[in-house]
Amino acid sequence: SNYPFWTKWSIKKLLGQTPRRTSTGTDDFRIFPNLSETCSLLRSTTGRLLYVDIECSRLYGTLDCVGFSISEGPIYVVPIYRYNGKLAYTNAHLFIAALSIAMQRNTVVGHNISGFDLPYLACFYRVGFGRRLYDTMLANHRLFAEVEKSRGHAIGMWTDHPYHKDQ
Repeated sequence: SNYPFWTKWSIKKLLGQTPRRTSTGTDDFRIFPNLSETCSLLRSTTGRLLYVDIECSRLYGTLDCVGFSISEGPIYVVPIYRYNGKLAYTNAHLFIAALSIAMQRNTVVGHNISGFDLPYLACFYRVGFGRRLYDTMLANHRLFAEVEKSRGHAIGMWTDHPYHKDQ
């Protein structure tokens, strides 16, 4: 039932829009960052946009990784567990506490954060969050209620990034 909508949207993008620049090519990724510096950054940030995404293990029911970015800053990828099942940091609880502080002091932006990420973090890790939330899945669904709720589709609608689920 979504094919007519997506075909029409794709043709509209193809024929009617100039390509939008979706990346400057200077994206700065901080993978497995220094935890004390990352915690200091989170604790000191106030009144900004905090983009957040989490990854969980379905097998073990654990929080595996947290990705975040503050406004236009670098993208941090903070593993909680390593590939071998051991903790990535011996003091990961400090990161969880700093993340909770940052989520209360900033506007949290994410896809399906109100349906999964924030309830999961609140229930299992006692992470608090404030009132300033922007769920991109809900925003996209309010604009186009007739189409399925999907991050892949939302990325395809609003950016010129390629389909990401097969990478």
